[in-house]
Amino acid sequence: MWRMAVSALAGGATRAVVLAVRYAAGEGAARAVLKVEPENVRSAAVARRAGSS
Repeated sequence: MWRMAVSALAGGATRAVVLAVRYAAGEGAARAVLKVEPENVRSAAVARRAGSS
């Protein structure tokens, strides 16, 4: 289960991911999948900050 504090996040992209995941969870989604190209360092950082492993 994803647990994230939106207030602790600085970036707009990270906040958007967190809010989308929360919305999906509220609609009954059991998990969220973020597909990030490994060489895209900034997108990978957004995923990490949003709680992805």
